[in-house]
Amino acid sequence: MEDEKKTKEQLIDELVGLRQRISALEALETERKAIETELRDARQRLQYLLAVSPAIIYT
Repeated sequence: MEDEKKTKEQLIDELVGLRQRISALEALETERKAIETELRDARQRLQYLLAVSPAIIYT
């Protein structure tokens, strides 16, 4: 439906819905960045442990 044919109430409802979607996407982006940081840190710890381990570790 074209915006010109929508009522003011419909446009406001659409705007509210879009703002909620943006907020949810921003929250997901923040969560994704935190998880990426955790994974990067875990990988660095694992690489360090493998580097300093005196025994051969099979994967």
